[in-house]
Amino acid sequence: MQRLTTYLLKPKLVLGYKPQAIILVILFFIGSITKILAQENKDTLFLHNGIIVHGEFKKISLGRVYFDAEDIGLFNLKTNAIDYLVANTQLYRINTTSKEIIFSKIYKSNEAGVLVFKVDSTLKEIPLTKISSISYFFEKDSLRNLEGNISVGFTYTKSSDVGRYNIDGQLKYLMKKSDFALAANTISTQSKGTWNRDRENLKFLSQTFYSPTFRGLGIANYQRNLELGLSRRFQEGYAIAYNAFSTSEMDGFIGTGILVNQERSIEGNETNHLEIPLLLQYDFFRLNSPEITIIAGSGFYYSLNQNGRKRQENELKISWEIISDFSVDLKTYSSYDSKPPSAKANKIDYGIVFGLGYSFN
Repeated sequence: MQRLTTYLLKPKLVLGYKPQAIILVILFFIGSITKILAQENKDTLFLHNGIIVHGEFKKISLGRVYFDAEDIGLFNLKTNAIDYLVANTQLYRINTTSKEIIFSKIYKSNEAGVLVFKVDSTLKEIPLTKISSISYFFEKDSLRNLEGNISVGFTYTKSSDVGRYNIDGQLKYLMKKSDFALAANTISTQSKGTWNRDRENLKFLSQTFYSPTFRGLGIANYQRNLELGLSRRFQEGYAIAYNAFSTSEMDGFIGTGILVNQERSIEGNETNHLEIPLLLQYDFFRLNSPEITIIAGSGFYYSLNQNGRKRQENELKISWEIISDFSVDLKTYSSYDSKPPSAKANKIDYGIVFGLGYSFN
């Protein structure tokens, strides 16, 4: 009996293995199982070259896939560089080129270049070339629905002692059937100790997707343009927009509605008036090198209670990505008012600004 007790208490060889070795095998087994379970809770990207990447799928936008990979970080690549995508841990909003909107997770396909979604409990296959955009939708973690960009530029001439600043930024918040965007840009000059706010825009836009073809636009804007004699303009209204075209590389809509304006001239005179707008928006991405994004917007406004007054606002922004998330931006703008708030003001204003941009999501 004494020998048996001693044998049980002492670390002896059991089946030819030391106890330390058995413990290491058990720990290795537990670690392997944990790693497998962790990968099952990750999204997976399968590339053409055979590389498999685990991490978190972010979105597809204008022909590019955005993915936050383990041990690598956030990167993006062209959609034609991937074979398969599996992202079944989160709900996504999928817009197709046929103007269909789907809310689904992304499942493994048996065919390269094809994504699988669940629609009314039925799996549906859609080629990547037919995907306009995919955006994540987090029901619990609201901050992860936020994305945006900012661009900053500065010019200075010693001969005139004039410095010119321009800032351009946008925040976008995604919901299941709505988007909310806040965009701001300003151009200011500094000369001999004097600071002038020459041009300012603050735009809030809410989009509600009623169907794959139509969306509602809630509009609230603030504007300032000293060249046109405008000290400030507040603008509120609503419009209905039609999705004119949508492909994997471009997106655009046309809309109209009713707007209310409250204006103050640089002399302090205030007026209120109604307008009917015609709104155009166009986004384009070039897949080939150089990687260029083009965003163009135009607004034509006809006054209902100021006879003969017509206005126009145009913006064109070209961004060239130099490294991931950083770009060189070129922006042109023009404004026209047939009857500006100030009789001494010009009827047209235009300009070109450069900046260095950063995007985040």
